[in-house]
Amino acid sequence: ENIAWSKLVESITALNYSVNSELRRQSPEVLNVFRKGLEATADLIPGGEIMDIRLVNEKDELYFAVTHGAAWTEQSKQTRFPANKKPPASAGSVVYQTGEMKVIPNVKGYPPYKEIFPNTKSMMIAPIRSQNKVYGVLDIRNVRSEQFPSYAQQMAELLGQQLGLYHELIDT
Repeated sequence: ENIAWSKLVESITALNYSVNSELRRQSPEVLNVFRKGLEATADLIPGGEIMDIRLVNEKDELYFAVTHGAAWTEQSKQTRFPANKKPPASAGSVVYQTGEMKVIPNVKGYPPYKEIFPNTKSMMIAPIRSQNKVYGVLDIRNVRSEQFPSYAQQMAELLGQQLGLYHELIDT
């Protein structure tokens, strides 16, 4: 666990450097930062084999803006979930609406996810937020076991906050 937290500090330092480089560009692109964020997440979260960042489009849908992992197909990337529908259509919609992290230790009870990635055992979904604004969600799927390590949830929350801060910096 101590090694994982040390790696987190190193990864955040590297992400900060990457964000500073992106901000120096004439037209900074948040998706470049998000790609780096998913690479760091893959290195940090044991069991995080399938990951994505979902943002909200002009149709008020959560879409897969950036993905990471070998299981992604063009068909799975086309899936959309209503962002603000009541009741929420997906766990990602719940996280987007509430701004609170959601951990699903057993995905069997969530049919939309089993259809897209049938081997998924568990999920963590963290809001990508800065202050009171939620920009999207960071979704981490585990296919090897039904539990992430205990510290992984805190790391996912922290990564979501960092990505939200980066989004805010690029927006301003």
